[in-house]
Order: sequence, then structure tokens, then C-alpha cells
Amino acid sequence: MNMFRILFWFGSIGLAIILSAGCGGDGTPKGPVGVGLDMDAVLEQRGGVVVAEACTIVAIEDIAEALGLEPNEIEVTDSSYPGKDRKASSCFFKWNDFDLPNSGILLQFQRNTFADEYPDYFVGVIDSKKTSGESGLAPETIFFDDFPDIGDDGAYSYKAGSAVWRLGNKVMLSIAFNTTFSEKEQYKIARKIAVKMTENYIAGK
Repeated sequence: MNMFRILFWFGSIGLAIILSAGCGGDGTPKGPVGVGLDMDAVLEQRGGVVVAEACTIVAIEDIAEALGLEPNEIEVTDSSYPGKDRKASSCFFKWNDFDLPNSGILLQFQRNTFADEYPDYFVGVIDSKKTSGESGLAPETIFFDDFPDIGDDGAYSYKAGSAVWRLGNKVMLSIAFNTTFSEKEQYKIARKIAVKMTENYIAGK
């Protein structure tokens, strides 16, 4: 298993303004999804809950369809921080792949715990991935590309096996991959699941 990929497992009123027109057959949004939201209205719709339940935000049937698997082939493990006022919610969707043990994807929601001191913290996080890149234990710095039309800004890297995007500066969503998918397949899956995560979050799920 690529050691670099392992690192990326741990790294109404308002709704009327949502600019979403669904997805195309390749998982790419036909229009922006979750762009320019009134996040106060979204959070009111969500009962004030910033961090969604990562294991249930997207139906297992939708996860399986995006991955090309059957729902009963996927094992779901909640790896969230405990407590009501959580910093993050994470869920690992794992399946058997003889070519890569522990194959799976990790879905995560994070709230801005530095909001008082750094209200634009998530802006900096995503911008840094694209302008400065990430290295970790990898022999090279990996720069992320744009992850367009989902959230207010996003970054994506096939090499890092990671897609990350933000809604305003209240919440950052991400998908991490530890899989054998091709570059084209992984991007298509990331888009499909990201749209579902974003739409369902806005809807209050």
C-alpha cells in the first residue's frame, strides 16, 4: 500500500438560493451545487448541527452504486470523534479487494474549530493544497487541482486520493480514497459522492 495514501485517512428561505441542477451521467454537476449558500439558513434547517453524520449522510445504496458494488459488499465503520459538539464526523466504507487490503473510502465533515481566531481557516486550507501542495512522508510535494462546482471552493488530487471542499467557512467536507480505481474512475466516484454529500447536508440530513 502506498504510504502517502495512508496519511490522507487522518488529515425554506436559505435553500432558495441553492444553485443546483443535479448531475450528468458522469457524475459532474450540470450546475453549481452548494455555491453561495446562506449558511445561517442552512444551519437553521439542520437544527444548528454543523457536523453531519458521515455514515448516514449518503445512503449505502448510493455509495455502492457510485463504487460499482452491491450494498452488502460494503462494511461501514464510524470513526467519528465522540461527543455532541464534535469537531468532525468520519466514516470508513470498506470492501474486499484482493489487489489492495483495506480498500475503502473515508467520508468526513469538519467544523471550523478556529472560527473565533481564524474565520477564514478553511479558505486557507483549501487554497494551500493548490498553491503550496502537500508532502507528508511522500518523496514529492503533491499539488491539488480545482474541484469545481461543488461548494464555494474545492481541491482534488488523484495521487493523494483526496477531494476536499467547503460550504462557506462553517464546514469542510472530504472524501479520501485507498483504492485501485483508475484516475478517471476515481474522479467520477468523487464527484458523484460529493454531490450527494453536499445536497443531503443542505437538505438537513
